[in-house]
Amino acid sequence: MKMLYFFFSRNFSGCGRFIRKGHVLLFVLLIFLGACQEDVLYPEYRLEMPDIPLVWAEILGPPRWHIEWVNKDGAVAWADTEAFSLSVSLLDGWTHPVIAYPYWSSRDISPGVMKPCGAIYPLDVVDGKISLSWQGGVDAVFYRELSKGDNDKRRPQYFDWKRFRTLFRDEEKLNITIRADPWLADWKDIAKKTVASGFSALKIIPGKTENYTIDIPEDGPWMGTSPFAGAFAWEKEKKTVLQVSSTVDLYFCPKGILRCKKDIWIFEYWSE
Repeated sequence: MKMLYFFFSRNFSGCGRFIRKGHVLLFVLLIFLGACQEDVLYPEYRLEMPDIPLVWAEILGPPRWHIEWVNKDGAVAWADTEAFSLSVSLLDGWTHPVIAYPYWSSRDISPGVMKPCGAIYPLDVVDGKISLSWQGGVDAVFYRELSKGDNDKRRPQYFDWKRFRTLFRDEEKLNITIRADPWLADWKDIAKKTVASGFSALKIIPGKTENYTIDIPEDGPWMGTSPFAGAFAWEKEKKTVLQVSSTVDLYFCPKGILRCKKDIWIFEYWSE
């Protein structure tokens, strides 16, 4: 304590005569307590789902949710629910994702077909509540892809998630197409490159696609699997150019599902 007093008396010598020793010690104690203060820990956290896009609700109705998180034992736990909120216990002291997939069993849309919402714990904790978001779903998926890497120096627990999120508000640093719909990026490929050589906004670019022209089988509105995409006003029997990836891309309208891959498309009507 004498050393601390000596430090402050030397560095604040110009005003030292106005500061009593007791005041200096109190000042040091307040700094120490502030530096050691931890975030409040809760026995349970309330997870809250976001509203689904309006076009999803119009075409598919209310979803069920498949929710996954890391529990207090460090294991991945899950639950399926129709509710838009759920109370769970979480592993404290370590950054990890919470992810929720909307799905519609009545339409044969299983968990994982539609893009998820999510959050990063403890970054998104507010008064014991975690509000999952569609942008948070991108974070959670990217986290999981990063965790598959074998570079201990680039584990997702050490990743700067706050800085990552600011990129989607920066017109100069991030591709305008990705800012409009982050799911157009190949997050699996970006994670591999990040683990190998570090993170850079230059790695976040649209994934590879090819143009494919089809005759739209039914009137819209149409929707895709991304909550950021909005509705497509495609009309029946009108030629439309779609950008298809190497995987099967899905689109939905009030009458059924359109499955597209390079040079192949299939439309399946909803079962009544």
